[in-house]
Amino acid sequence: VVLNRSYSFASAPGANGQTELSFHVRLIPDGKISGWFASADRIGESIIVEGPYGIFRMREADGPVLFIAGGSGMAPIKAMLEQASTEGRCRPVVYLYGGRTQADLYDGTLIETLTAAWSAPIRFIPVLSEEPTDSDWQGARGFVTDFIKSVEDFDLAGCQAYLCGPPVMIDAALPILANTGVRGRDIY
Repeated sequence: VVLNRSYSFASAPGANGQTELSFHVRLIPDGKISGWFASADRIGESIIVEGPYGIFRMREADGPVLFIAGGSGMAPIKAMLEQASTEGRCRPVVYLYGGRTQADLYDGTLIETLTAAWSAPIRFIPVLSEEPTDSDWQGARGFVTDFIKSVEDFDLAGCQAYLCGPPVMIDAALPILANTGVRGRDIY
């Protein structure tokens, strides 16, 4: 039985001297592919990888960049930042990342590494939508899309916006971006 799934690269080609392909695979209950990966130690197993076939990449420009991701949508954004960093791109970045609870956040060292490598101002803003009110979380709460308009000192109307994550998040972000002046041709 051959099963196919589309996954985004989670690292830039050759990032940090790496010769491996890296993907973030979210474990889906009863998921055929993610369940297969999680059901046993897969080291040494063979899989076939094709592609890339997509066009989700950072475009050339001088203006600021707004990234909005949720869940495993972190993967392609991480890869884009790594690639752009190795190419010496220098653009201001705001990165809004949405998760439900602290358990959904990526390791902080990953974020520190990404932001430290960036040669222009960069802000990473994690937003949690279902974090218990009595937790120790001191960061932003709500839906990640609620924070688009609150990005200060940033030319939203002149930015490129890259979105990756749950369809409901993307559907909510599109009209907000349009209302803040982001041109449709600059939303990817």
